[in-house]
Amino acid sequence: MIETSAIIELSDLFIGNDSGLGHISSAVNTKSFTIFGEGQPNRYRPWGKKAFWYQSKDLKIESIDISSIYKRIIKIL
Repeated sequence: MIETSAIIELSDLFIGNDSGLGHISSAVNTKSFTIFGEGQPNRYRPWGKKAFWYQSKDLKIESIDISSIYKRIIKIL
């Protein structure tokens, strides 16, 4: 886990689904973009000024439009 944290800390942005890696990104002050399926991002998302997230209205990760995610990430960068 220490090696993973070090790699994320050297990164400009972490993009991933709802997992511990988004929380590690926040802990090492790396921008993160977490994609949620059924989870509860208002409660369990990574916290911090550099932590962003998205969840589809139907709560299904497979229904997320990739182009909308791309546009959101470009705004973050």
